[in-house]
Amino acid sequence: MHAPSRLLKPVGIIGLFLSLALSANAALEFSETKVRYEAKPTDEKMEATFRFKNTGDTPVLITKLGSSCGCTVPQLKKNRYMPGESGEITAVFTFGDRIGDQVKEIMVTTSDSATPIVLAMETTIPELLSISPRSLFFHPQDSQPAKSILIESKSSQQPITAVTLQSNDPECKPFLNKTEDGRWLVTVLKPEMSQNKRFTITIKTSFGDEQIRQTNVWIMTPAPSTPSRQDHPKTAGK
Repeated sequence: MHAPSRLLKPVGIIGLFLSLALSANAALEFSETKVRYEAKPTDEKMEATFRFKNTGDTPVLITKLGSSCGCTVPQLKKNRYMPGESGEITAVFTFGDRIGDQVKEIMVTTSDSATPIVLAMETTIPELLSISPRSLFFHPQDSQPAKSILIESKSSQQPITAVTLQSNDPECKPFLNKTEDGRWLVTVLKPEMSQNKRFTITIKTSFGDEQIRQTNVWIMTPAPSTPSRQDHPKTAGK
């Protein structure tokens, strides 16, 4: 009659440990995990703040803070948060020359979970500047001595006030002209010496009020194709 009571003792001890383990739980709870921003044509970046609280009864250590893109930089004032303590993660997403729908993620890894908490920054970047095309190809067979890139503002309220060009190689020579309708034309002369090479032209566009956009375009000169053996003309007598 006493054997069952002896068997219950280890079971009771295991249950006690499980109960303590469940009660000693650390957890970060975020007030929101996604921030949406309505970007304007003149915006150069998006900033977001993600607020959280340690709702558990043990300290939480944020062991890693990362992002899905080098253009997005998250920051944290400290890594350790006591039970009941609140904190926040701030993040800046720099637009660069991106346009359209954008989603950038921030991964938060904590000491209480191996699975990161994923935060999201969302926006749609309107097109302020059109540069077309973004790359030029000069093939050896091309008879054109030059090709052009067109630059224009997509906002009637933000006309382009100045454009500067910088080539990474003196062999690649761009020239700039302003058209009568307010657009800008970059003319690039065909590089004569290089083959199978890529040049970079940096275009800095000003919109007034110190609004400057920087964009890179690429000029490529592919190597001529090598004719196959059967394409070689046959020599008489062979």
